[in-house]
Amino acid sequence: MDIIAEEAERYKMEVAALQEIRWKGRNSIRKLKYTLHCSGNDVRQGNRRVGFIVSKKVSRSALGFLLICDRICTLRIKGKFYIIFVNVYAPTEDTEDEIVDEFYETLQAVCDEIPKHDAIITLGDFNTKLGKEQLNKDVIGRHSLHEVTNSNGLRLVQYATINNFKVLSTWFPRKDIHKGTWRLPGTNDTNQINRILVSKK
Repeated sequence: MDIIAEEAERYKMEVAALQEIRWKGRNSIRKLKYTLHCSGNDVRQGNRRVGFIVSKKVSRSALGFLLICDRICTLRIKGKFYIIFVNVYAPTEDTEDEIVDEFYETLQAVCDEIPKHDAIITLGDFNTKLGKEQLNKDVIGRHSLHEVTNSNGLRLVQYATINNFKVLSTWFPRKDIHKGTWRLPGTNDTNQINRILVSKK
């Protein structure tokens, strides 16, 4: 926990969204320079938990951490306007359709409950490959690492379209070497599966 907090501080990140937290139980742990909020249950450990590390400065403006389920949580902050961060850890591509459907239904229900004047930033591990298809360029831009959108990617595009979001992680040009967010174990092959979606506001 301290190592991750030190990295966030080194990169001057006031809020860092975390996925694959493996602790048992749900916690809000306050330290001198930051607060850690994380999801979980008291019965067993898991690898699908999500949470946030929030700097001491931003913690003063935080209005609430809300655990939706193991895979989704939110953090609402008051600044010049209200911002709500929705942190996700989506099922992988080979997960049964029913589980993926349930995840996106829950995510949409969360989005529907957010006050309309809030700016929404949805971020995390969506386990998606987004391609460079012309059809989707108004939502995801044209700077993806991948050529073809996979099934999870299509679900993400649909979610972004319904809610009038832009996928900023593929919106701006960067060198391919900087686009990968996950490396296939034992290889140098990378995939771009983590996303940041932002409402037009």
